[in-house]
Amino acid sequence: MKIKIIGNPGKQPVETLKVWLEESLKKFNLLYPEVWLIFIKNAKQIEKISQKYEKGVKNLSQAEKSLIAKAKFAYLRKAIYIPEYSREKGIPPIILITRKEGEISEYDILDETAHIAEDEHGWNKIKSEAFEILLRDYQGLWITPGEFFSFFPWLNMQFFDFFSNEMMCQYGLITEVFRLREEKLNHWIKQYPLKKKVLKIEYFGTIMAVVFRTTLPPSYSQKEDEEKLEKIVIDHIRQMGMEELYREIKTIVSGLESPPKVANIYQCGAKIIELAQEFLEKQ
Repeated sequence: MKIKIIGNPGKQPVETLKVWLEESLKKFNLLYPEVWLIFIKNAKQIEKISQKYEKGVKNLSQAEKSLIAKAKFAYLRKAIYIPEYSREKGIPPIILITRKEGEISEYDILDETAHIAEDEHGWNKIKSEAFEILLRDYQGLWITPGEFFSFFPWLNMQFFDFFSNEMMCQYGLITEVFRLREEKLNHWIKQYPLKKKVLKIEYFGTIMAVVFRTTLPPSYSQKEDEEKLEKIVIDHIRQMGMEELYREIKTIVSGLESPPKVANIYQCGAKIIELAQEFLEKQ
């Protein structure tokens, strides 16, 4: 298998990343002739890559392309996988790696490889279909187009990461799921100061992301670990005055089923979008 490096990796340890990726592919019994690791440093580069390698992007307006790219980059911590249904024909699996933060971890690579496994099981197509219907049904009902195109990719990423973790559980990678969640939640505590001033939709979005990270997927066998994850963030959430919102979103996310189903994802996604609308209108 060939691992192709595109872009400037900066300080990222390329040879180590290659080893991790090869090992991760083996854990999911995946065989590919080629996988691309593309290094990016800003939203503009995401926009260019999307334009070059992703389907349907050319049909969007320039404003929509920029909004979606900015949203992806803003909420992208270290890496993101471009699924098969989204790639142009003949393009191999792609993992985008950001240079905006510290070095990527082995868990991050494993998480993105789980998305590749989802392609093999058809899960990514199911999620995509559900979100296409959500986009059709809710795009015109959102408060402003700008808020919707900023929020929608964020929401999409939470569902994709939730089910990539479920795929890891399917392959017995329980410890890895917990460590990945733990790492992300500790990072959130450090990077989200209590006095930080953000847009209202960002308040909702950050609590939503935390909920998805503290809610373990259906096949996770040690459900008591959910309490351990919640303990990392709950005091912070209470000091933000967001515990009620956290509990409301958690009730919705806890209803996600495995394997993923279009109707179930649509139902949970619609409830979160409607709750976000209510949250914005109340403030």
